[in-house]
Amino acid sequence: MLSSQFKALQDYLAKHKPKEFILWSENQNGYDIADPCKLNLSFEIMLTSENPRMICLKDGSNSVHFTHVKSVECIENSSVLGTIINIVCRNPSVARGDVSYTVLAL
Repeated sequence: MLSSQFKALQDYLAKHKPKEFILWSENQNGYDIADPCKLNLSFEIMLTSENPRMICLKDGSNSVHFTHVKSVECIENSSVLGTIINIVCRNPSVARGDVSYTVLAL
């Protein structure tokens, strides 16, 4: 199943060629408005790897790596801002701990 999800993401990237990928703390599950650290990160490139299961956002020397990817979903036309990419990663330090991240593709 994960292979088909990675393939769908790669097909989306090849077809639409997003120019920007945005990772905002405000768009993440469990975001707390009282959190004193707000992230607004922008990247030009998204790389995917099935082995190891990883998605990487890059821009120059800056990068964010999502490892232990369990699932990835591209939801087109779900936002007026762009396509939503949901990434679920397994937290290896917690027995049942999955962590979900939302990236916006423009």
